[in-house]
Amino acid sequence: MPKKQSELFEGAEEEPVAEPVAEPVVAEEPPKPKPKKERKKRVLTEEQKEKLREQLKRGREKSLETRRRNKKMKEMKKDKAKDAEDVELFEHLQKKKERSESVQKERKSENEILKKKLEEMEKKLSTIHENKVIEKPKETPAPAPAPKQVEKPKPRPPTPTPTKIRSSILPGGMTLESLRML
Repeated sequence: MPKKQSELFEGAEEEPVAEPVAEPVVAEEPPKPKPKKERKKRVLTEEQKEKLREQLKRGREKSLETRRRNKKMKEMKKDKAKDAEDVELFEHLQKKKERSESVQKERKSENEILKKKLEEMEKKLSTIHENKVIEKPKETPAPAPAPKQVEKPKPRPPTPTPTKIRSSILPGGMTLESLRML
């Protein structure tokens, strides 16, 4: 617990604390704003008015020209961007076409190799058949066929007899049979 100030400082006297006194509130009227001074309208001569109109006309023409020029610049930038995209797309398609052509060449050469191998195998096969036809091996007597044992057919297990189902028609034109099939 904090000690009192008097305990901390010996010989110091405590000063009585004055309580704030509530003053009565007086409603003050806000000060009235000062009336603004009215400016006198600038009176222009016809020459001055004509000069200002001419300046306004030139300013409008200049701004129109600037807007048109900026529009053309935007269009040019867009066209350049499209051209760059077209060039990039064309290069991509060229590379893709070259790759597909190289793959087709590889496949074509592979097909030719396989055709040659097939022809060689067919030639070998035909020579083997010719050799077999020319060189007939001596016929050896076939061994006597062994007596065939006749196997009795195994009887089938009895099939369960179906129970009779009433064919009653349910609402909606469905029968019990059709429901069971579902």
